[in-house]
Amino acid sequence: MIYKSLFILSAVFLSCSVLAQPAGGAPTSTPAPASGPTIKSKDDVSVPSYRISTTAIYGTPCDIKGITGLATDIIIDAKIRFTVLFEIEEGNKDYYIIQVWQAHNKADATKKTAFDAKYRGTTGTSYLKVQANILASNTTDFKLYSVRMQPVAGPLIIPVKLRMNPFEFTSDVSFGAAVGGSGRFSKYQDDNKYTLLLSGGISSVTIDSLSTFAMVKEATDVPAFYSSIGLVVTLRNNFTIGIFGGMDLLSASSRNNWRYHAKPWLGLGIGVSMFELAGKDEKKPDLKQKK
Repeated sequence: MIYKSLFILSAVFLSCSVLAQPAGGAPTSTPAPASGPTIKSKDDVSVPSYRISTTAIYGTPCDIKGITGLATDIIIDAKIRFTVLFEIEEGNKDYYIIQVWQAHNKADATKKTAFDAKYRGTTGTSYLKVQANILASNTTDFKLYSVRMQPVAGPLIIPVKLRMNPFEFTSDVSFGAAVGGSGRFSKYQDDNKYTLLLSGGISSVTIDSLSTFAMVKEATDVPAFYSSIGLVVTLRNNFTIGIFGGMDLLSASSRNNWRYHAKPWLGLGIGVSMFELAGKDEKKPDLKQKK
C-alpha cells in the first residue's frame, strides 16, 4: 500500500513538471534583438559639418545612436542651422544624425522655449535623423568668418584725380605703396570686404599755364610726392572700387606757383581686387541661430 502511494505521488509530480514547461517543449534561449542602425565612419560623411536648410525638410527625433523609438516626423523649417554629427545606415538607407543649434539668446523667451523644445527636446539633448540624400539636396554649407580687421599691404595706383579751386579733372597718375586694415561686411559672407588704407609714393603731375597762373607757358609733366588715405570696397572677391583723398607736393624747384601744391584732391580707382585677406579666416560658429 505504501509503495502504491509513493508511485501515485511520483506520477503527479512528473505531470506538474511537464505542464509547467512552455508550449513547444523545453525552454529556449531568448532571441537576440534586431540589429540597430550601423554608424558609418566619419570619412563617409560627404557634407560639411555646419549646414543651413534651404527648404523645409522632414526629420525624426532620435537619440545619439539614431534610434527613434515611437517618435514621429517633424518639419525642419527653412533657414535652420544645424551640425551634422555622423552618418548611419539603416534598412538599406543612409541617414545623417544632426543637432539643431539652439535659439539665439536674444530671441523672444517664449519663442526660444518653443523652438528648443521642438528641435532639441526638453533637455536640449535631442537629435534628428534625416535621409542623407534629402539633406544633401535641401541644405547648404554654412560658414562664419571673422569680421575683425586684418593688416594688408600692397602696391596702389590712383589713375585719375579731381582737383578743386579751380575745378579740374586730371589724369595725373599716382603710384605708391599702401598699408592698412581689411575686414568683411558680414560674418556670413567671405566675398564682400572693405579696406582702409594709408598710402604714399610718386605722382606725375602736369604743370601748364592754367595751373600756374600763366607762369609756365608750355605744359610739362613733373614728378611729385603724394600722400593719401582711402577706402577700397571689394565685391564678389574680384571687383574693386576705391575712393581716396590726398595731396601732391612738388619740389621747390618745380613748384613755380603751381596752384594745386599741397591742396587736397579726390582720387578714384576701379578694377580687380588689389588687397586680399590672408586666408579665409574661418571661425567656429557659436552654434546658435541667426539673430
